[in-house]
This record gives sequence, C-alpha cells and structure tokens, in this order.
Amino acid sequence: MKKNALIFTLLFIIFALRSIAFAVITNEEDEFIFAKKAFEDKFYEVAKGQLESFVKKYPRSDRIVQAQLMLGQCNYHLDKLLPAISELEKVLNRPRQINVTDVAFYWLGEIYLKGKDFSAARDYFGRVVNEFPDSEYRNYALHSIAMTYFESGAFRDAFLWWEKLNKQELDEELAQDIEMHRGIGYLRLNDYDAARRCFSLYIKRVPRPRALDEAYYYLGEANFNSSDYHQALENYSQVITRFPRSRFRELSRFGIAWTYLKMERLEDAQEYFAKFIELNPRSQVLDSALLGLAASLAKADKYEEALDIYERLIKEFPASQYAVSAYLGKADCLYNLFRFQETVDFCLGAIKKFSRRSDRDDFFYTLGWAYQKMGRSEDAILTFEDLLRYSDDEIIKASSLAHLGDIYLEKNEFKRAQDAYDSILKEHTHSLYADYAQMQLGMVFFRMDKYDAAIIALRSLLANFPKTRFLEEAGYYIAMSYFKQGNFPSAEEEFAKLVVSRSRYAAEANVKRGVCLMNMQRHQEALDLFKRIRMSGMSREHLMAVDYYSAWAQYFSGKEKNFLKSLNDFLLRYPDSEISPDIIFWLGEYYYRNKNWSKARDYFLQIPSRFPRDDLVDDAYYWLGWVLYHKKDHLSAIRYFEQLTIRYSGSPLVPDALYRKGIILKEARLFKEAADIFQQLERRFPDMHFYYLALKEQAELKKEERDFKAALSLLRKAENCPLIDLNALIKFDMASILEEDDNLNDALVEYLKIVYLEGLQNKPLIERTNMKIAGILEKQGKWYDAQEVYSRLISSEQEDIRRFARERLNWLKANTE
Repeated sequence: MKKNALIFTLLFIIFALRSIAFAVITNEEDEFIFAKKAFEDKFYEVAKGQLESFVKKYPRSDRIVQAQLMLGQCNYHLDKLLPAISELEKVLNRPRQINVTDVAFYWLGEIYLKGKDFSAARDYFGRVVNEFPDSEYRNYALHSIAMTYFESGAFRDAFLWWEKLNKQELDEELAQDIEMHRGIGYLRLNDYDAARRCFSLYIKRVPRPRALDEAYYYLGEANFNSSDYHQALENYSQVITRFPRSRFRELSRFGIAWTYLKMERLEDAQEYFAKFIELNPRSQVLDSALLGLAASLAKADKYEEALDIYERLIKEFPASQYAVSAYLGKADCLYNLFRFQETVDFCLGAIKKFSRRSDRDDFFYTLGWAYQKMGRSEDAILTFEDLLRYSDDEIIKASSLAHLGDIYLEKNEFKRAQDAYDSILKEHTHSLYADYAQMQLGMVFFRMDKYDAAIIALRSLLANFPKTRFLEEAGYYIAMSYFKQGNFPSAEEEFAKLVVSRSRYAAEANVKRGVCLMNMQRHQEALDLFKRIRMSGMSREHLMAVDYYSAWAQYFSGKEKNFLKSLNDFLLRYPDSEISPDIIFWLGEYYYRNKNWSKARDYFLQIPSRFPRDDLVDDAYYWLGWVLYHKKDHLSAIRYFEQLTIRYSGSPLVPDALYRKGIILKEARLFKEAADIFQQLERRFPDMHFYYLALKEQAELKKEERDFKAALSLLRKAENCPLIDLNALIKFDMASILEEDDNLNDALVEYLKIVYLEGLQNKPLIERTNMKIAGILEKQGKWYDAQEVYSRLISSEQEDIRRFARERLNWLKANTE
C-alpha cells in the first residue's frame, strides 16, 4: 500500500524501529586500520563509509592516498563507477605520489573495462605497461588490455597482447584464465586446431583447473567443428559423466546429438537412410533408420517430409527406444510449420505419456517456443538458449539473444538479461543487433538503479555507434540517470540537449528541466520556464505536470499563498487526476502542521468521501482522529480511530490507532475501557513495539490503582523490549514503582540498569535517572556518593536539573562538613 511520507516530525520519537550502537573509533590510526580491514574482508559498503569519513576528517594524513585508492576500488566493486573514477583521479592529481600511480591507472582501466569503454580502458592499462615496467600490475594490465579486444570480438589483437605477458611471473589462476579465453578466441575465429591445443593444455594443468567442465565442452566443440567426431563424443561425454551439475551439461548433450548426425553430410545421410529403409523393410533397426532419415530431412528444413517420417515411426514402432526422439522430432516439425496450437497439444500429450524428467524437459523445450509464439512467454524463457545452439544463422542467434534479454529484462531478471546482451556484443559484434544490445545494457543498469554504469554504457553506445537508431532514447536515459541519482545540473544539461534537438522526448525533457532547476534551488528560473512551456501549448498530460510543479516552485520560493491557490486550482482543473488524492492529503497535512484544525479536517474528509478506494483513506481516518483530538473532541477522535481499525484491519496504522484510542480513554480517566484497549493491543501485535507500549500503559493504570505488584508484573513482561529508548523508559517506570513502594535498593538497581544500558542516547532520560539515583543515595545516607552524582549533573543542558543539582550539592557539602 502506498503511503505519503509525513513531512513533519511525529510524536514519540522514542518509538523508532531500531537503535544501533556503534563502537567509537577515536583516532586516525584506528580509523584507517578499521577501514582497511573492512576493505580487505570485502565489506565494501562498510569500508566505503569509513574511508569517506577518514578522507574528510584527515585530509593531510600520510595515508590519504591509500584511503583514496581503496575508496576508488570500493566504488568499483559496488558498481559506482563515476565516483570510483573521481577518487582515483584525486590520487593522480596529488603531487609526489609516483609510487601508487600504476595502481591508480590499473583500477581506472578496470572501471572503464567494466563500463565497456574499451578505448579508455586500454589507455590506462597501456600507461601501466609503458610507464611502470616493474609494476606488479604489469601482467594484469596486459591481460586486461587483451580482454578489451576479446570482449569486442577482436580476438587476434587479444592474442598479440597475451604474448607480451611475462610468463615467469604469471600466477596460476591468471594463466588458467588466459588459456581458457585464448581457446575460446580461436574457436570463434574457426581456428579449431589452435583451439584444441589451448583447451588440451588447460585440462592438463596442475593443480586442477577451475573450469574443467567448460574446457571439456569447448574442446568437444573444436573437435566437432574440425570433423573429429569420435574425439568430440569423448569430450562431450566427459562433461556429462563427470560434472552432473555443470552448466555445460545440456549443451554437451546437444553436442553429442549433433555429432552423430554430422558424421555424414545431410544429403548423403538422407540417401543412405532412404535406401536402407527401402532395402530392409523388416530390419530390427528400421526404427533407427527412420529416425536418422527424419532428422536429416528436418535439419535440411524439409519439415513436411520429415513430419511424415516421424509419424510413420510413431505409428509403426510405438514401443521403440527411439519413441521419445520421434515425438520430439514431430513436435519440432510442427513448430517449424507454424502450427503452434498443434505443437502445444502434441507436446502436452507427450509430457503425459513420458515420465522421465529428461524426456519431459525436452518436450518443454519445443513447447516453450510454441507458447512464446502464442504470447505465453513465461514458459518459453528456459528454452531460448537451446535455439542458439541449433541455428547456423548469425542473425537468428543475435535476434534470439536480444529476445532472451528483453524477456529477462521484463521479468526483472537483470543478471540474465545482461548476460544475453553481453553475448551479442562478444559473439555478434557486427550484427544488426549490436547497437541494440549496447542500448539495452544501459537499460539493465538503469532498471537496477546503477545509474553510473547506465551512463557509461549509454555513452559508449553514442561513441561506438554514432549512427544508431537509438540516439534519442540513449540521450533521454542518460538524462534520466543523472536525474535519478540527484545530479541535477548534469541532468538539466542533458534534458536541454533533447529540447534543442526537437527529440520526441522534447516536451517531457522541458518539464524535467524545470524540475531540475527546482532541485537546484533556482525556483524563479523554474517558474519562468514553466510559464513559457504553458504558453507554447502541449498535451494535457504535460500541462498537468507543468501546473503541478509550478505550484511547488512557488512554495519553495516562499510564495505560500500563491502555492495554496495553485494547488486548489489544480484540483479544480484536473479533478480526476490520479495525484489529486495526494494533493488533497498534503493540504490536510499542511494545515495540520500549522494547527489550523478545521481546514485540516475539511481536506482529510475529502479523501474517504471523494476517493473511497484510494490507498490514502486509512491515512485520512488516522489523521482525522488526531485533528479531532487536538480540537478536544475526544469522542469523535475515538470514532475515527475505530473506523480505521474496523474498515482497514490490514493497515499498518491499526496498532497506532488502537494505542491512540487507549491513551485518549486513559486521559479521560476511563481506566477500565483503556485497559481493555491496551490488552487487545497486547494480544494482537505481539511482534511489534506496541506490545511493549501496551504493557507499559497497563502498568501505569495498575499504579494508578496503587496495585504495585500487578504493575511490576506487567513491566517485567516488557523489560526485554529490543528498542533501547523504550526499554529504558520501562525500566524507569519499574524503578519509580519500587522507589514509591520504599524498596530503595531494588529501585537503585533498576535506575543503574538505565545508566549502564549500552547504546542509550536519550540524554535527558539519563540525567533524570541520575537525579533519581542521587535522591535514593541521600535517603540512604550515602552523602558523598550523592555528591558525586550531583557534581556530574551541574553541567546539564537542562536548566531545572542544573539548578536543582547545584542546590543539593551545596546543601550536602555544607551539612556533611
């Protein structure tokens, strides 16, 4: 349920959901060590906060460069790429920091590599290699340069850079990674012999390589594509038998199927199978021959002919070991003949017929495509990557990847969407979908709220594809990324470009420019811009936005009367606007804050009467209860709180409304009725802080009746409250009851528990508690102990405590002497 965040501070701040006590780090050395340990343990969010604090507090520290280096790396790992660049550039701009320049250059390269700005990445890696030949980062920089070419599809250039590595200083993990990428690069270049050498070397490495299953799969691919089918079968089988959970297992299974079929050319296969069937009509392997013929026809896109053979096989050999394959082949032919409903019906029947999970999964594969064509894409998403393996058409592969990425993006499965778009950029660099993939990568980051990464990806699109059809869209989302991250000057600049270029986003961009100006505190400029926009004429939707933001610009300019008039004019002009309830509710809040109870009531009342189905109705009832409470109309206040609890029992405001009702009854000295409400609150919300409040209030009612034993019993139930401030108040009430009952020793213990309560930040309560402690010490004749407590209180910020403590201290000193 959506809720308006209340602008004014609510009462009872002590009821905050959580109170966390942090250890105090008192000096530069401790702060730096803490931040460094957090960074080394990969707690990057924590390390970032500590390092930012360190840099701010100790700008002249000898460790400032180390701190900025780590801060840049924290931002890199947290995908905050622009701040990462900023921190590392600060390192480079510091004089006499030659000893860390190579490190800064290297990480700047990694940042641009992650953002897919390969040219900039190569510049920084190149500086490490050329300017710091003895750097420990040299090999890593050379490898990263190679990866910039690898990821852009320039594999031969990548090979050249890998050859420049100092192999004597190459650690094992990096060597494995390089060998794997070299093999994949040769595979993409169709140099299968070189690919086989790379993967074979990878497999033989000691200790065991990290991605052995991947190496066996790609080695099988190299064998397959070089027509070494027997060896291909061996390597595909290694994946299946040795790595049952490998992500390459299914690809290897498909590879084996392709290998058997590819051992003969398609025309030769068709001729052989057809001839065999003709000459051996009663052969025990006739079903196998029929399957081979149908498969070869299907691969040649002769789906009608293949369909006839599959149907013959199913009819004549219902119990054949190849029945599953026959059913799968028929389903595939139906699909490729655009007979999608028949495909669905047939696959559903086959799923019922065959119980083995592996068989069912294969039917779901074809079924998924049929569902997707019929608009039921949720069932198809698991099968699209399989299509990529079957197709020989690069355009189809790129199109399929784009389609996969779009579906994942729509389902908010961002990592999978990113992988699909990345595959286009890596494997189909020159396809028609390359610029689209780069655009969509920006959209993935935008949807994930990673705005720095989105900006870098979209700017890379504009740089690498200057004639892309997505120029306007990229510009708009660059502007929106700045806007979302609160960088309003940059956002305003980008929106202005869209307006000047007469982009299809121009009208919206102009309105957003005004919002940027407002956020930059340039309210009069925003008002002038909105006025020009309104005079230029535009759609009702944009006029509505202009009128709404114009009102707020007046508010922030201090023109409250104009602001209120503009909001009311908006409600008259656009009575059915979806934001009308929010405006009415805000006006109610405005008059509530200004203690104009009558007007606040009038606006809050409009919500349930005009918009009875709006999400704000329960909020309106809640604040109507408060308004009537302030107007001293307690019965009406209770009635609104009751309506909220009855009509909107699922609202998060219900426990507060019940609590407020109990408080009003208590103030009216209707103690029995109040106790009933607090007991109900205790029963219904045992997992909320209102449970402890209810016990506390019940205890106060028992104290009012002088039933100290019952009051203490209730407070004991509440003393484990996890909210520190509320816990302290409960202990204070317990101590007060014990003191009033002349149980001074136990009262003193409870008061001391408050003072020693770790994490308690409520200074006034701590001082009140110390006053109580001093008073008990006086009663017990512990004059010098009491003096010590009073001496700490004479510096209190509260005048009454300071004055009383001074008076008691003077009296005690005079009388004890």
